[in-house]
Amino acid sequence: MRVRQEHWNLLLDVCEKNPEVISNKFNGPDGKAKGHELWQNVTHKLNSLGFGEKNKEDWRRALIDWKCKTKAKASKIKQEIVKTGGGPANYVPLSDAEKRLLSLMGTKSVQGDDVCEMGVGQVTASNTTDVFHSTMEASSCNVINQENRQNDNIKTLPDHNYTPTNTKTPSRKHQRTPYQRTYQRNSNRLTIINEESLQVLKKIESNTQSIAESLKILAAIAKTAFSKDS
Repeated sequence: MRVRQEHWNLLLDVCEKNPEVISNKFNGPDGKAKGHELWQNVTHKLNSLGFGEKNKEDWRRALIDWKCKTKAKASKIKQEIVKTGGGPANYVPLSDAEKRLLSLMGTKSVQGDDVCEMGVGQVTASNTTDVFHSTMEASSCNVINQENRQNDNIKTLPDHNYTPTNTKTPSRKHQRTPYQRTYQRNSNRLTIINEESLQVLKKIESNTQSIAESLKILAAIAKTAFSKDS
């Protein structure tokens, strides 16, 4: 299902009221539950527009990709303006929706390097899902930025002149453009990174829960010993 402008507008409205959707940081002891409930409501609203449906994770991924692409676009515009010294530059301007998105993300999103920063911070059993999505966002941004840099370096090749004697239809493999090949490689790489990150975070969550259980046992033992001494 193709994401339409109506979807982006609704997402922006939600993010303006709930900035944590953009930052992907749901703090507090009930942060994980709050984030899950909020995204469930957002998913219901987006699917209720009547243009098709996505699940919660797909909508979350769509927002991550849009953020990364918009940051890369804004950074490229900035670079073009610097190249021309403030004069006329060749670039596609930001749309109103993209400007709203960048405003919500903050000015740091396009300052300096255009690669997403991954601030994982302290990992706990309650925030492993948020850490995973932060990792996924960083990976997605890195792939998009690498793809943009590679495409900037691709030279336009002249079209092949198929004469009447050359009746053989070129295969689909040979019809793929450098952009398509680069996109496929980066997509496969991103999938592998996300799967590996998920496995690592699952192990972290399991270890964190084990530590928490051990601390409970130690606390109970200490409490019992203290009671006997008293």
